[in-house]
Amino acid sequence: MLCRLFLLLAVSGAAVASAATAGDALPLRLQLLQEEQEDWSDAEESAGEPADEDPFLGFRAADQWPPGGVSLPLSPPVTLADGVVTGQVYTINPQRTTLAYQGIPFGEPTNGSLRFMPPVKRKPYGAINATYPSYNCPQSGLQGPGTEDCLYLNVYTPKLPNATHNPKMAVMVFIYGGAFVSGGSNIYYPGRLQKDRDIVLVTPHYRLGALGFFTTLTDDAPGNVALLDQVLALQWVQDNIAAFGGDPDKVTIFGESAGGASVSLLLVSPLAKGLFRAAIAESGSAVLDWAYNEEPLATGRDLATRAGCPLEPISQMLDCMRSLSAEEMVELGNQYAADERSVARNGFDGLNPVVQPATVSEQYRFLPKDPTTLIREGNFNSVPTIHGANKNEGSFVFGLMYNDYMKVNNLTDDTDFLQYECISKMLYAFHVSDPTDGVTESISNQYFYYVDSWDVDTMYPGLEDLTGVFGIKAGAKKMADMLSSAGTPSWMYSFDYRGKKRHTMSNFLFIGDDKLPFEPGVTHADELMYLFPIPLMTDFNDEEKHVSQMMTDMWTNFAMELDPTPAGSGLTRWPQVSEGGAYLQIAATATVKHDFSQTFDISVQEHVNASLTTPAPSTSAAPGPSTSPAPPATSTESSCQREMERLSEQRDTYRGATIGLAVLAGVGALLLIAAVTMMSRSRRRGPVSTMVMQEKPPHA
Repeated sequence: MLCRLFLLLAVSGAAVASAATAGDALPLRLQLLQEEQEDWSDAEESAGEPADEDPFLGFRAADQWPPGGVSLPLSPPVTLADGVVTGQVYTINPQRTTLAYQGIPFGEPTNGSLRFMPPVKRKPYGAINATYPSYNCPQSGLQGPGTEDCLYLNVYTPKLPNATHNPKMAVMVFIYGGAFVSGGSNIYYPGRLQKDRDIVLVTPHYRLGALGFFTTLTDDAPGNVALLDQVLALQWVQDNIAAFGGDPDKVTIFGESAGGASVSLLLVSPLAKGLFRAAIAESGSAVLDWAYNEEPLATGRDLATRAGCPLEPISQMLDCMRSLSAEEMVELGNQYAADERSVARNGFDGLNPVVQPATVSEQYRFLPKDPTTLIREGNFNSVPTIHGANKNEGSFVFGLMYNDYMKVNNLTDDTDFLQYECISKMLYAFHVSDPTDGVTESISNQYFYYVDSWDVDTMYPGLEDLTGVFGIKAGAKKMADMLSSAGTPSWMYSFDYRGKKRHTMSNFLFIGDDKLPFEPGVTHADELMYLFPIPLMTDFNDEEKHVSQMMTDMWTNFAMELDPTPAGSGLTRWPQVSEGGAYLQIAATATVKHDFSQTFDISVQEHVNASLTTPAPSTSAAPGPSTSPAPPATSTESSCQREMERLSEQRDTYRGATIGLAVLAGVGALLLIAAVTMMSRSRRRGPVSTMVMQEKPPHA
């Protein structure tokens, strides 16, 4: 559900200035981002938060990555299996530098006959200047248009081996998110992770959208080639990372959103066996409904039909699809996703991973069965893992549905739709079939029991929780639980920290759209700004710096020692899931909690608790003693009292129903005993009465 993830972030300083990948569009992009930043500063001032003197400070700050407007010294050349690369020296802080080698090729261009095909290892390339990033893979938005010659990666290392010392540092390979249709590796710099830790950071590109996932489920277009790009990048790491001071036996993969789902899928792929020893999946997992497509042939034929290509024979269909330009392929995928979402489907299918049957050769079969089956059969890469999600994931997930389905169909103010159809449409988007409305009714009782007015504002806490659970949280919990039950060391977290008002990825996720009419909270991708120096998000206050230090310590500890909080780390011990369903709540401080499902209705809990604790308005005169009946409720009655009375009525209703059922059951039991006694005495069957319960109206 993450189709706009980081559409802004091709604007990363000298990455675009040096490579000239943004061209004439760069000033417009900076203008858009500056306007957003100024809006945030105004909002902070009105909320009582101090605004920065320079509202664009985040982009011009000293920790801007990569540093712009300065001449950087060259790093020593590094000899690799296929060539020699020379990079640059970046200063992280006065005590730390890193050696940046950017735009290193690992795969051949993927255009022409290699489109839809597994990646091919790059041929030897001699000596190259690795001082600027490569182009992204084809996509639309601020990180596009990209090019099909995009299989490159970046390496950041604090030190190189020499004749007398080999540091053998832990390696962290980051896989970016973007709904499998957007994103790139060039914005993820090591300014936080390497601030005081010796780890090597690797960030590869991989193909996106239909160019990465279109399939005929044959060797001519086997599917999952984007994930095979990731496998090839990990194989490159095994072959070359020692030259940068990294230890190929200490590789941790981590990713967010579609990158988190990719990490989780790599855990179950036989083709990734032995390529890493630990994994962190942030806000994405292999078992989520959007993480893989169950009908790839149908969606593939839909895409081909839209492109005007013949469906038979397959060879002609592929020739036709390969004749389209990369820009046409991107637009084809974008329009397909938009049309899908406009009718309340998730918009991922056809542009995401697939299960590959035996019609695909074993060497290309990244995902031979669905992830749940592979784990239950024990056919997965059993390495220590961390899975987690952010507190208010649903603010992004529902935001997509609000913009791409409800607004498109003029449903945002339709009270009949909101009361009677909205929940079932949300479920439909997550492939949940509910022909009897039983699931819908149960969810309504769980997430909307507090609703007294069927409008988006009132329903929003429930809608946010519902979409956050189905879209992100439940999958993270299921994956962590299954791995833990299989004996794999498994940790879970909930990222709950909300920093400055403008420090939210929500503004980036929906850049170009009207502002959503609800607060994002701790939204999707918010944790990334504490792990990486994201543009416009670098001017941290002391508390934000503390949270960032805590997170980078835990993530790098895990990569280095396979334990996020080892003894002596000074951090709150983070127990494994196997210890009573433990998870770590990461806020201004870290707190150990149990049962991650308690986060599934967090917004509803907070909404109801806030209404119960809202103080009553003061009155000008204290009431005197009276024996008269209490007056009817007026507009001065506190929301606390109203909510208490309403919940009390619900409690009494449920209690009455429970008592009634108990009495009914007791009477039924007595009647049954009496009937059996009479039958045994008379040896003949008497008439039996039956009670038929009347069905409750679906929207009573």
